[in-house]
Amino acid sequence: MKSLKILALALIPLAAVVPIGQYAVSFYNDCIVREKNLVAAWKESQLEYDNLWKSVQETANVTDAHQDAFRDIFKIGMRARYPKDGHMVSWLRESNPELPTALYGKVLTIVEQGRDKVTASQTEVNEQQRDYDIAISTFPDSLFASVLGFPRAVEGEYAPSQDFDGDGTITVLDYRILSSDRTEGTFETARENTAMQPFK
Repeated sequence: MKSLKILALALIPLAAVVPIGQYAVSFYNDCIVREKNLVAAWKESQLEYDNLWKSVQETANVTDAHQDAFRDIFKIGMRARYPKDGHMVSWLRESNPELPTALYGKVLTIVEQGRDKVTASQTEVNEQQRDYDIAISTFPDSLFASVLGFPRAVEGEYAPSQDFDGDGTITVLDYRILSSDRTEGTFETARENTAMQPFK
């Protein structure tokens, strides 16, 4: 009977350790998944940004090439039909040549849609960072994060450029959201004195 009591007392700590160990394993796996998802979200955001600029550049090159070709055809047509400069006005009245604006509209559409996609991808990175930071900062998970070494350092091609949050380690929480000097300056001073002039 005495040995049964000793065994029961010995099992009590074990009964407490097993659930804690299971939770620690679950927490570790969750943090790994979150970090890998953040790296993937950052890569996707870079792809969206790269695709935006390549699409704009390629479409704009088509527009420039079209404009050059139009200019050449225009000159050849004028010379062939009206060899004397005085008759150019007559040719313009007859033909009224126009450069198709559809190509310019297409560039604007690509810019608008591309910017929306980049913004959505950056928002996704920001939301994942916030959720992960909350998960490893709140009690009791903060204890497990500290013991298990989260957030972990990121190395390689897709590592953030520097330790922006100042914790001494470059982690997935150091990915920065795209901005501009104008935006950062406005938020730094909390003042916006210049009205938008989109058509200037």
